Amino acid sequence: MKSPSHLDIRYWQNIPDHLTHGMFEALARVPCVDFDAFVLRGPDPDRIAMGWVPPEASYRVIRLDQTRRFRSALEACVPGKVHIMNLWGLPEFYLAVLWRIVKKSPLCVLAEPRFPFSRTYLNPAKSLLGRIAAGHALCAFPISERAFQEMEGFGFDRDKIFPYGYFPDLPFDSEPGRPWESDELLYVGQFIERKGLDTLVRAFAEVAMPTRLRLTLLGIGPCEQRLRELAARLGVEKRVSFNPPIPSSQVPRRIARARALVLPSMWDGWGVTVNEALSVGVPVITTDHAGARELVAASGAGAIVPASDNISLTATLARCGDAAMIRTWAECAVRYRQRISPGAVAPYVVDCIRYSLGVNRARPAPPWREPTPACEVGRASS
Repeated sequence: MKSPSHLDIRYWQNIPDHLTHGMFEALARVPCVDFDAFVLRGPDPDRIAMGWVPPEASYRVIRLDQTRRFRSALEACVPGKVHIMNLWGLPEFYLAVLWRIVKKSPLCVLAEPRFPFSRTYLNPAKSLLGRIAAGHALCAFPISERAFQEMEGFGFDRDKIFPYGYFPDLPFDSEPGRPWESDELLYVGQFIERKGLDTLVRAFAEVAMPTRLRLTLLGIGPCEQRLRELAARLGVEKRVSFNPPIPSSQVPRRIARARALVLPSMWDGWGVTVNEALSVGVPVITTDHAGARELVAASGAGAIVPASDNISLTATLARCGDAAMIRTWAECAVRYRQRISPGAVAPYVVDCIRYSLGVNRARPAPPWREPTPACEVGRASS
């Protein structure tokens, strides 16, 4: 006979990817949990081009039958399981969410903040689904503080909302980098408008000449030529390098060679390169519009600047010339990094579900939000 604390969890996923793989492995190892993943699509070609290679899974994976997609999705709504579903996923998700509500089965919804520059941002159907889920879901896992506020806006009881994020499996126990010995500022990701790379190149141009710093942009995207032309116009083309994407498994090691990771996004639902940098002890400069800024704030391992604010970013990049500051930030990252490991976060997720079911009485606290001891000097600033 199963104990009251036993959970059968099915996590619904758009596509297989390395961002969730480590968390799934960790969830499958939590005591008294039977875990499987239900995957709706195959790997995304654009993400493969960016080096996102989904690893082999040791947990059970069920794949949607593409010849009968909606029927297959309904059949996957197995009674007796707690289903974790993306509120803004593919059409099959919407059907499955409504079906779980009709059947009054345990449902946990997960969601990034809606992208404000999208034509569907104010989609009334999505807003209606959010309000329906708020009245019936067991709990919600918003990815970032902005998504938390959206869940409240839909009417979710605050006690049912549990902060969440992306927590991939990274080299948390590896020898950290020595960023204070490097002169490279590094960006890793797509070369697209919302990443704010024009602001980064302009800010770097202001600090490049008085320092030995150099900037590397690692990735691919439609804005590359425009960024190259901007660097040439500002006279820093020899200090700004453009490198192609590398496999996702190699990204943390590549970041470990940098002085700091810079994520200058105008908008990012999360920004997993922040996790990757902290995992290898490298400081992070990011904006107040990146979901993962809360990792920087809690760790004290870097700085947060207003999005699209060239003056603030320029001043912060100038601080990167101070080796003592970089070393302080790096030490904070090393002290903090275990708190964002899947092994630390998976038990929190399970405890959130048990709390929502009334099995546990104590509301769990997200491990990554606890301030890092001895890092007051390096506490991230806005």
